[in-house]
Amino acid sequence: MVKQFVFRKVNLVIGCIGMMIVIGMALSTPPMTISSAAEAATATAAPSTTLDFKTVEAAVTKLVSAANIREYAVCNLRAFYWGDHDGSVQVAANESKDGKSHLFSIKQGTFAEEITTTPISSPATTRGDTLVMIKTAEEAFKKGVPYFITDASLDSAKKISYTLISNPDVVVKGAYPTLEFHTDTTFTQVFGTTHPINASAKPQKLSFEHSAELESGYFSIVTPISGTYSHCLQSNHIDWGALTVVANTDEAPGIDTPLKVQDGTIQVTALKHMTKLDMGGGFEVKAHSGYELVMVSLKVEGKVPLAGDASQSYQNGKWALVDAKGTRYQVAGLVSGALMFEVKQPLAGLVLALGDEAQISLDPLLKAK
Repeated sequence: MVKQFVFRKVNLVIGCIGMMIVIGMALSTPPMTISSAAEAATATAAPSTTLDFKTVEAAVTKLVSAANIREYAVCNLRAFYWGDHDGSVQVAANESKDGKSHLFSIKQGTFAEEITTTPISSPATTRGDTLVMIKTAEEAFKKGVPYFITDASLDSAKKISYTLISNPDVVVKGAYPTLEFHTDTTFTQVFGTTHPINASAKPQKLSFEHSAELESGYFSIVTPISGTYSHCLQSNHIDWGALTVVANTDEAPGIDTPLKVQDGTIQVTALKHMTKLDMGGGFEVKAHSGYELVMVSLKVEGKVPLAGDASQSYQNGKWALVDAKGTRYQVAGLVSGALMFEVKQPLAGLVLALGDEAQISLDPLLKAK
């Protein structure tokens, strides 16, 4: 079974200052595959062609009558291509120029169009994953993505700050930020509508704030599709739930002499310790009883063994704090580029260890506090 999000009816549209919220039904449907002779008889497949988006657009334009349904189909097929997913868009017979229902699909980088007798009750439906989690602007722009979102962080549980880079070869105007989140029964989109986004030769520092705190969702840049409550993706997606909230804490001075290791150096730039961490947005993280939160900001230069940067080291589980008794405290979290540990008191005699390769004494920072 796959998730299919179809706006058959808009259940709720709430207009508010600078924001529009759309909630639609989330339906579960079987994947669009031909798995038996009986099913094969309901579809007539055209020869598949290697993916070229001019070919895709031409095929949709040739067969689909309404401009907004054409745009809907092309946008979703393009998202499959950008995100390296297999997927399909089916257009109803009454929306096609020849009066037949057409299925447009992308599978393993190949585009195909076929006539199908499978009934649908809406003008068009999409089956497949349209998330685009491209990692670099270079990769995004090579595929023709108009915008690339990078350096995203949460100022609070409801506000995101980010840098937006524009593709100089694909100019899209009048775009808007959007936040998508869904449960098993509803799919909600929140659009920013006050300040449209336009292409810029320089990276743009922007932010977006939702009216309520969220634990998960996907943030992106979109353009509206005329006459519908759907939208056209114009950027990569950012996983809201994977972002960390910038901590509101004071920093201690850094250690002057970096630790030299093979093919690089590691420098502790700040150490923070507290009994609770105010994350902003009306919530906080508290250490367990008898523990204290310790945050260590790192500067890694060169090719350091076991890790290239703090976040990669955290994911590899190589960083640890070691106290005077030899107790090791593994990384408990990553906040705004700093590693966070829960450490039993007292804090004196702590050493930051990178596997068995290197150690940094944190006593100078502890004394500085």
